[in-house]
Amino acid sequence: MRRLSELLKSAEENSFNLDEIFEQARALSFERFDCPICKVVFMSRLECVEHIDIEHPMARTERPLFCEVCLRTFADRKAMEQHESYHKRVHLLIEHGDLEVKYLCNFN
Repeated sequence: MRRLSELLKSAEENSFNLDEIFEQARALSFERFDCPICKVVFMSRLECVEHIDIEHPMARTERPLFCEVCLRTFADRKAMEQHESYHKRVHLLIEHGDLEVKYLCNFN
């Protein structure tokens, strides 16, 4: 979603016409968030977190830690930190142009 808002802002600043905006937006893939437990798909991280809290209340006690990027759950901090380093590496590859993907990793 962030890329779409950046595209719209850029279009506004550079006065693109509507056809040009739609052409660029068509290439964007929208992020989706899968529940790590039941695999239900959500269009926002917040919706997915709320779903987990409501539908899977024991998930937080069994695996209390989760990746803020993809919502994968972990029982211990070391496993979570190792997983998060994957997102950092992917983000750096994208930033340096060594990896081309249809969406950007949300890791900041």
